[in-house]
Amino acid sequence: MRQRARANLTDASPRIDAALAFLARPDRRRSFGDWLRMLIEDLLVIDAATIYPRFTRAGALYSLDVIDGATIKPLIGEDGRAPEAPDPAYQQILHGVPAADFSADELLYLPRNVRAHRLYGMSPVEQIALTVNIALRRDVATLDYYRTGSSPENAPWGFLEWSVAGLTSIGASTAAFVWRLMTRMHTLEIAVRQNRHDLDVAQSGNESALLRLAERLALLHDDHYRLRETIGALPTRTDIRDLEFRLGERMDSLAARFDRAFDPRSS
Repeated sequence: MRQRARANLTDASPRIDAALAFLARPDRRRSFGDWLRMLIEDLLVIDAATIYPRFTRAGALYSLDVIDGATIKPLIGEDGRAPEAPDPAYQQILHGVPAADFSADELLYLPRNVRAHRLYGMSPVEQIALTVNIALRRDVATLDYYRTGSSPENAPWGFLEWSVAGLTSIGASTAAFVWRLMTRMHTLEIAVRQNRHDLDVAQSGNESALLRLAERLALLHDDHYRLRETIGALPTRTDIRDLEFRLGERMDSLAARFDRAFDPRSS
């Protein structure tokens, strides 16, 4: 590879000095070491290193702010892919409420382990968490093997202590069982009393209803006898015929009298 002639190159010292001055405090608040530790923390723990570049009004880079990657939600379009600028590609969620939308040009979302079937990456801490958990449980099991598997120095006293603890546990369980049994019996007694009260109320209601029914039947019986007496006092068909016959005779005699009274030949 041929080296280019340095006589044709511009002096890069001013740009190097500007870059070093900028990296001394990338976010204008913290040193480069603190800023880098914040970024690596998000990268290794949640695999969501996020940088928000801020620019001056003239368009020059002003600062690189590290944003909590746990608050950034990647968005997908209708085609299942990340939207291109100027459409929002990321959304910041603060206290459960969407706070801001960013396009791919406005925010640097840099997961280390990018996956096609997930929107989020998988950090090294997440990958090794199961292995660390297994190792911790293995060490705890080993410690229990040496700690609980040994015999105590005072075996008789240990047996006596175990016996007292067992009897205490049995007594507490028995007391709890008796208390639950008494509580259930008390509840059952209250239920029986309530049922008896309801039965007495129902019986008294039935008795009063029977008394009212008997009174109504007696009244109906009296009305029936009075109706029969009234019907018996009414004239029969024979009596009505006799009455019609007698009325007819009296009318005939009355008509004969009227005829004699108004006939001049009879006078």
